[in-house]
Amino acid sequence: MTEENHSESFLLEGLRTIGHMTDAVPLSFRFGYNLKEDARVYAAIGNSFQSLRLPGLQTGHIGPQLKGKINCMHVQKIDHHKPEYDYIFCGIGAEVVVFHQTELVARLIGHQKKVVKMLVIGRYLLTFGEDQMFCLWNIEDIYAYKKNGGQLSPMVTHHLPDEDYIVTSVVHPETYLDKVLIGTKQGHLDLYNIRVGKLVHRFGPFEVNMSKSQQHLLGEEQAALYKTYAQITCLEKTGIIDVVLVGLSDGRILIYNLLHDKILATFKHKPSVLAMSIHKDKQLLATGNDLGDVAIWDLKDQQLIHMISHSHSSSIVSVEFIPRHPLLITSGEDNSISIYEFEKNDHPILLRKLEGHARPPNRVHFYGPMGNWLLSSGDDRQLRITTTDPSQVSFQFSHRVKARAKREKQTISSLMLPPIIDMDYCWLRSEDWSNVVTAHQNSPIAYLWSAKNRNLSKKSLFAYKDAGLVSSVCLSLCGNYAFIGRDNGQLEKWAVQSSTKRTTTFTSKDTSAAHDGPIAGVVVSNMNEFVVTAGYDCMLYFWDYAKGGKPLFIMDLPSPPMLLRKHSHGNMLAIALSDFTILIVDMSNQTVVRHFKNGHRYTINDISFSPDGRYVCSVGSDKYMIIWDMLSGLKVDWLEVPSPATSISYHPKGLYLASTHVNTIGIALWVNKLTFGATGLQHAHTPKKVNLPMNGEIVTSELYDEDDELEDLVVARKRKRETQEDDEEEGKPTQRLKQDDIPSTPRGEDYITLSGVAKHRWYGLTQLERLREKHDAFDKALNTTEKLPFFLETTFNEEDHFKTEFIKDDAFNHTLPEKAEDKPIEEKKVVEEEAPKGDYMDLSDSEDDVVVDVEKNEPSHIMKKRGKVVLPASSTFLAKIGDEGFDEAVAYMRASTLKHLDMSIRLLSSTEQFKEYRLFLNFLLTALERGIEYDLVQGLISLFIQCHFELLMKCNNGDVLELLAKLRRAQDVHTKALDTLLLQSRSMICMLTGVQ
Repeated sequence: MTEENHSESFLLEGLRTIGHMTDAVPLSFRFGYNLKEDARVYAAIGNSFQSLRLPGLQTGHIGPQLKGKINCMHVQKIDHHKPEYDYIFCGIGAEVVVFHQTELVARLIGHQKKVVKMLVIGRYLLTFGEDQMFCLWNIEDIYAYKKNGGQLSPMVTHHLPDEDYIVTSVVHPETYLDKVLIGTKQGHLDLYNIRVGKLVHRFGPFEVNMSKSQQHLLGEEQAALYKTYAQITCLEKTGIIDVVLVGLSDGRILIYNLLHDKILATFKHKPSVLAMSIHKDKQLLATGNDLGDVAIWDLKDQQLIHMISHSHSSSIVSVEFIPRHPLLITSGEDNSISIYEFEKNDHPILLRKLEGHARPPNRVHFYGPMGNWLLSSGDDRQLRITTTDPSQVSFQFSHRVKARAKREKQTISSLMLPPIIDMDYCWLRSEDWSNVVTAHQNSPIAYLWSAKNRNLSKKSLFAYKDAGLVSSVCLSLCGNYAFIGRDNGQLEKWAVQSSTKRTTTFTSKDTSAAHDGPIAGVVVSNMNEFVVTAGYDCMLYFWDYAKGGKPLFIMDLPSPPMLLRKHSHGNMLAIALSDFTILIVDMSNQTVVRHFKNGHRYTINDISFSPDGRYVCSVGSDKYMIIWDMLSGLKVDWLEVPSPATSISYHPKGLYLASTHVNTIGIALWVNKLTFGATGLQHAHTPKKVNLPMNGEIVTSELYDEDDELEDLVVARKRKRETQEDDEEEGKPTQRLKQDDIPSTPRGEDYITLSGVAKHRWYGLTQLERLREKHDAFDKALNTTEKLPFFLETTFNEEDHFKTEFIKDDAFNHTLPEKAEDKPIEEKKVVEEEAPKGDYMDLSDSEDDVVVDVEKNEPSHIMKKRGKVVLPASSTFLAKIGDEGFDEAVAYMRASTLKHLDMSIRLLSSTEQFKEYRLFLNFLLTALERGIEYDLVQGLISLFIQCHFELLMKCNNGDVLELLAKLRRAQDVHTKALDTLLLQSRSMICMLTGVQ
């Protein structure tokens, strides 16, 4: 792809995809003698793969991104080396790529169509494709290819006999030299010589057994006409010569003797066996069917000993025993991997399960104040909490149907609730009662879920039989009440703890219902003042939270609304309209503050506010992800992703952005660049094509052609970065939004601005004495000679602190070096200069400082240190305040080091009628009146009072007292407003946490 098609986002950077555990591709295993160090499980995840360590299934490493999905996979163990030396073969389309860990080694191209099966026999790799061909490769050539870079081609290529020949499984019988056993969809077993490509013998096909009742109804002649053959679904070696296991589509497992062409024993695991594995030490057989059940058989007694019902919610893909260990690994098409511990006489115990959504999720919300979990739902009818921290465990909410499914012999998925169309949660009530409410497709009932118990609540929110379908739901911030909007316009209020409907009614002026038509969305203000609803009748109503009744405020919308989203920490409300525009409404004064247009071309699927309320992100069916700036009303980022996003959610602290996409099984996680570095505003005029977050890096290798899409994408990104860096160095203008383009808002008298400097610059002003004492104590500890053993000689060294040497035979008469404290202190010269520039904390003595003797009657504001007074150049600071103006003084103060600011304030003199005091107080008063540099000014005031407290208490100068009084009044203007805001926040927190 060209550079114009792909570019980087201004504000977002793709991080990874979470919740994607495995595809419907059989797992590949690597076993060794040591379980924890040598055993690995490899799973395909879309265009990449991941390795999992046993027995805990922790992620080892994730492979690079490939240009297509993986069809099949195999891992080749290299002698007795560690897993780091393994080679991974991945079938992608019609080619096979070989990896050494995450390094691309070779590309094997020999097929015309998709590769479906792979098998390693000694030093050969055998591949089968949909083009009715199989190719034989020498693995040693692959090793040489890595070292020498030579061209690799298949040793042997043969065509299979029939055009409709479909390979379902391949196995190499033990002691059968150069021969493989191929299972087909047509139902026969073929023994092939892979070197000469010759069919040695054909076994089967195997007839589907018809019950006696069916034979009696059809009769012998008709039964003969309806004779069908079972497909061969899987093959497995037994460790016994000439004997293999054959799995059939009718549920039979055959123990088959190839030499005598005879069935030795038969097991049945209906409806269809898809995977199996044998434990040679314990003589056990594990089978998985298409219902998600796993059966364990005793081969010696030929009987079923364990049945793991509903191990997976869909078909089993892989079943594998771990050699020499009582462990069983299974995977399914439901995006899950399970590991069981079993004993022959005990039921298997589930040790660990990695799972995600079986189908693409379509709703996602960050769950909790820390943002460590994601609450999501999808078309698979699951409600899940997925962790963003690999050390924590994700889980699925139980639908309470497992016992019923077992009793009625049905699958769990068939008894689950319909897909979720809307949901809301309250974190505060997660430990008290049900804290999640959901609305389901074509359902008149809203359901409650408990995150603490991880299951569906026994009580639901169901009013009466003729109630309309639930279209939207919302929980109050306190978690006590749930509000339900229906498609007939009714709005209901429910008590969550008791699951009872309140008598509060919401009726509009024209009808008995809240809206004349379906309710598109319901939200509750953060202070529990209003309940806001929007309906398809183009009306926006503000209702009284407690009393209901008639709407308090009414707003007409320009077009029917599609959804409502509120800011979690403010009063802003976002409304997506059917004309593909977005309205931002201030709920506190019921006014429209922004109207975002010229963005989306199709339906808007979801909207999310950033935690600070500065940005609004919207996603739609047009594949656009747009970030709007609330201050300027402009698009600051405009992305076009490969698959339309169905839901979006900002991290509670603004670190990440989570999104779900069509035909994407995982949840995409984006990094917010504004959190990790300064990014200027940019006006996005056109959409930029970006890829979704991927697990693993993009493959960049000379093995790919120059016109490869992934290679061009990386080159384009690198070229764009270099161009931007060159433009910045040359001073060329970029596409950044100019400050003049942003509508300016006059700052009122009640507003203040912070300095923006590092915290230690203003906070450390009052803590400098404590820091000096700590610094001196550290120096003293370094200069203290420790006691060492008598056979070691100690020599003090300023760089190495201690230098130890072994004592020679005559070394006991040595003399210790002179201590640093015994050296005479050189008298320092008097130098006065400006404070050095920089934003750092300097606590050491400068060579340019003045050292004078201290007199006993010296004022208390002079700092003593080692019997001397350290005097910086304070006249420059006073000159900036007195002569050059306020702005120059502020600039000098921001650029000065912490030490020089401290000394300049400490050495303010009270002579000449407190002239220096008055200059400094005027400077502070001007800063407070302008409302700028608030944090830095507060630090200067605290230090000034701390150092000159004694003189200020005895001062009788009228000008100084008047300035102090004005300073106090200026302080009260801002501190009272801040105290009021803090008191309101504290009262709100106490109210929410104190309600039972």
